[in-house]
Amino acid sequence: MKTEICIIHNSHIIQKGLEALIEAISPLPCTIIKHPSDLHAFQFASQKKFIIFAERDISQEYHQALHKINEKNTLFFVQIIDENQPTNTNESEYIITHYSDIEEIAEIIESVEKEQDTHKNEIHENNENLTIREKEILKHVAMGFSNKEIAEQLFISVHTVITHRKNIVEKTGIKSISGLTMYAIMTKIINPDTIDMSKLI
Repeated sequence: MKTEICIIHNSHIIQKGLEALIEAISPLPCTIIKHPSDLHAFQFASQKKFIIFAERDISQEYHQALHKINEKNTLFFVQIIDENQPTNTNESEYIITHYSDIEEIAEIIESVEKEQDTHKNEIHENNENLTIREKEILKHVAMGFSNKEIAEQLFISVHTVITHRKNIVEKTGIKSISGLTMYAIMTKIINPDTIDMSKLI
């Protein structure tokens, strides 16, 4: 399975700096993505691994484009965060900061290259472990609704919503709303077109 690397970040300096580091340590094709439409070229790819280096908050358009790529390929996300941001290892499998060195980036790329093509199967299995009600709760979480709003819409108590959310976190290993949203998109629990990204900010 061939592997390609994409960089999604709004800073031109970080884009070029990360590209230079990657090109120095890896022969893999590396593309800077400046706009969601730049991803359209990859939407007809199949049976590929994509390593996506991306900042924490990407737009709905990026989520939609990546969702289409993920239908026929395997995506691995490497979050690029500010060194002052709190890190949550449950939010993304791989995390780097603006000051990560070349060895750290090389280790991540090597780790992804060695991974067997079971990533999607693991996600699918976790999805199957969620109950119908948990999937319903997750869908509302991904749409940006609060516990109170979810409780009102589903005619259940806030306490019940919180309990379901705890179960979802335990089963998926994902704690953040942005991470759960990406999970819901990847497992087709929600269509990215229905997400109001302003609610997730």
